[in-house]
Amino acid sequence: MKGRIPEAEGQFRLLFDANPQPMLVYDVKSLAILEVNDAITSKYGYSRGEFLSMTIRDIHPEEEIGRVELLVDANRPTLRRSGEWRHRLKDGRVIDVDITSHTLEFEGREAAIVVAYDVTERKRAERAVREREDLLSEMGRMAKVGGWEFDVDTLEGTWTEEAARIHELDPKVKTNAEIGLSFFKGESRTKIESAVREAIESGKGYDLELEMTTAKGNHKWVRTIGASVKEGNRVVKLRGSFQDITELKETERALGQYQLLADYARDVILFVRLDDRRIVEANAAAVKTYGYTREELLSMSIDDIRSLGETRWTTEQETEAAEKGLLFETVHLRKDGSTFPVEMNSRVIDVNGSRTVISLIRDIASRREGEKKLRRQEEILRLFIENSPAAVAMFDREMKYVVVSRRFLSDYRLGERDIVGSSHYDVFPGMPERWKEIHRQC
Repeated sequence: MKGRIPEAEGQFRLLFDANPQPMLVYDVKSLAILEVNDAITSKYGYSRGEFLSMTIRDIHPEEEIGRVELLVDANRPTLRRSGEWRHRLKDGRVIDVDITSHTLEFEGREAAIVVAYDVTERKRAERAVREREDLLSEMGRMAKVGGWEFDVDTLEGTWTEEAARIHELDPKVKTNAEIGLSFFKGESRTKIESAVREAIESGKGYDLELEMTTAKGNHKWVRTIGASVKEGNRVVKLRGSFQDITELKETERALGQYQLLADYARDVILFVRLDDRRIVEANAAAVKTYGYTREELLSMSIDDIRSLGETRWTTEQETEAAEKGLLFETVHLRKDGSTFPVEMNSRVIDVNGSRTVISLIRDIASRREGEKKLRRQEEILRLFIENSPAAVAMFDREMKYVVVSRRFLSDYRLGERDIVGSSHYDVFPGMPERWKEIHRQC
């Protein structure tokens, strides 16, 4: 990439040319694309020549063009984290990306270099977690899980076994409004007292997410929904439901921390000489992640930070890394002896005549934990539906059964028939066309 980026920034030029992350340089006035690296041509499907005939408007869907135009007149800082955008690939697919950019002078023009992190999968996982949580909440309501009720005159109340379990109390223990409120402190106590008072006075329901401390001193997040029961115009009872959403909050926090869109300060970057596997360069994130000083890292081999039992690269992997880059997962070792899973995006390049691996390394512990929690939620949802006292069935977009309750099989006289994966219309072949049309519109 001679002459594309000033020679004085040789290592930066090297990072641009061989970087596994999609990168481009554009003119901040005209938005014309001035240069691209191999990773972006491979990812987006355009050739370098095609990119250089385009502006950054051309890789955005129509609905984002207005946002793009604002970049021309914007007073931009040297380093800008522009947040999430959408990019259109040559084949028409649209991906979610997080953009980090840095201004520079390029061939005498005021320009910016952009790194585009693909976060499509992360956003899909976030949507999946939200969808599963919504379904779990709805099934809890149908099964009256975490139900409670109290009389507004006597303040005496009752609750279900699940509501008592969330509070970590014996279900046989009697409850009342005062006991229920006592588990909330500070801002959460203020919110729930205000909501209960308004529900009694005006009949207005509430839906709150609050922090509570259980009878055993454990911190939890709960979603509490309350509604009034009237006799005539007078509220005589309040009743509602509790849902323990602690895991949801933890998943949200983990996903928030897990940034696929991280800039260089957050990604570990290592240069490793291939012939002797020595680390020849490491960034600040590597120092922070592994717990070694930079000097210590530069005296080490890449094998020193690989967990025992992790295999070395094969010749085939080396070739793949040299030709198009290699993305894989492994386990790394910190100075304190702890291990953590990582995703490595590596490429073999030539540095001063020496074959060198440049690797962008990301800690994926949070992502794996989120995936584990999602699988657990899916299993809980399946059990909820199968054991629901109501006739319940879940379908995919093609109206194929995903899971059904035993009551559904019983009510529709399907016996012990395994219909998961079967089409609803095969199970009930006499389905009128008007119902099929309703299903298509859902």
